[in-house]
Amino acid sequence: MSLEDLIEQLKRSVVPTEEEQLRIREFADNLIYRLRSYFKDDSIDILLAGSFARGTNIKGSHDIDIFIRFPKVYTKDKLEEEVENAVRSIRNEDEIITKKYAEHPYIRLFSSRYSIYADIVPAYRIESTSERGSAVDRTPFHNEFVNSRLSKEQKDDVRVLKYILKMNYLYGAEVRVKGFSGYLCELLIYHYEDIYKLIDSFEKIKLPKILDIANRREIEEYESFIKRFNSRFIVIDPTDRNRNVAANLSESNLYKFSLLSAMLLREPSEKSLYLYSNEIKVKAESLCDLLDDLGLSSYVMSFDLNDIAEDILYEQIDRLARFIKDKLIREHFLPVAVIPDIIDKKGYVSIIVYDNESKSILLDGPPLELRAAAIDMLKSFDRNRSLIFIDNNKLRYIRSRSYRSAYELINDKKILKEIKLKDIKKESLRVEMLCNMHNKVKISEGIVRALSIL
Repeated sequence: MSLEDLIEQLKRSVVPTEEEQLRIREFADNLIYRLRSYFKDDSIDILLAGSFARGTNIKGSHDIDIFIRFPKVYTKDKLEEEVENAVRSIRNEDEIITKKYAEHPYIRLFSSRYSIYADIVPAYRIESTSERGSAVDRTPFHNEFVNSRLSKEQKDDVRVLKYILKMNYLYGAEVRVKGFSGYLCELLIYHYEDIYKLIDSFEKIKLPKILDIANRREIEEYESFIKRFNSRFIVIDPTDRNRNVAANLSESNLYKFSLLSAMLLREPSEKSLYLYSNEIKVKAESLCDLLDDLGLSSYVMSFDLNDIAEDILYEQIDRLARFIKDKLIREHFLPVAVIPDIIDKKGYVSIIVYDNESKSILLDGPPLELRAAAIDMLKSFDRNRSLIFIDNNKLRYIRSRSYRSAYELINDKKILKEIKLKDIKKESLRVEMLCNMHNKVKISEGIVRALSIL
């Protein structure tokens, strides 16, 4: 099978049918009509946005985005209140609404009649991206750019790209994924012209790389851009040159897609579409036994969370995970991975570590040829608590450990006082062996995905 045959096969799977698109359009038009009937003020406009509006939605993905844009005279709280009141007022009996939280809190409406979700988002009406607005406020400019520049064939390429990324857990710019956003996918297809050139370029990608989308060129003098955006992969928003559309994409996920591209070019097949073997649950079920065979310990910190936006919670859990990993390293344990997760509204940090219990640790000091450093170390050394000696040409020493085991460190609630985590309920902290947990398979699935266990 050639790569062209594979892509064409995927297009037949991911491009929505005309009937499907008409059904979504019927629902969207009706909902927008009801919202417009509610808002009488001409200064408030209602806009269909997102992948459906841009013609890049995937078959079977039944959700739309509707933006209600207000003049800047409205306060943020008034904005949110107006949208919530409007949706509650115009909803039909078959529609269920829930409040969601992001940069702007928004309302999610589900129609059981159409089986479609609609995210109804409050935003400010801005005339250009030079006005200071949020990513939400800038969305109309993204719509205009994509719809005026991408052909139907390119939009279908976007759909294929999104599908490949979704199948490999690389799609979505939210904090817990750190992947490719839908808008980034659209801009990459525009820049490289088609999915084949995109795959070919990413197969041999080298960082730093700066893409100037508006001018369809790569910027060679990248030092100032790296300093400004604090990133080595920068995709300059064609509607706002002060924004990196790839800001949330991690280098790890960038290189995963690079590996995936290499696999597709070397051996185009359905099997090559997946970094994983599509057996995540099977791997998760056997993970405990595998870790045990390798002499690795696996612990899980679990805790209750405040009821706020998941992205905000995940940032705090991720910060806790990095804090725990740093603490383990400073205490001379060997963490293999420390993985944050949220499952069923509960927070988790999974720790895989070489945990050889010991009262002391053997460490290296400076080589004797660095005489000043060696003398300074000898002067500062506490010989009552440690043993220092010369081994060939360097100092070595054995000192007692603050914690006998990684488990003891992780289970010490006092260390949590060193880090500010306002939405993690520290008093609810529990530490358990992964293999003893009732939901170990769910937690293990998150570990398998995070580590990209192949």
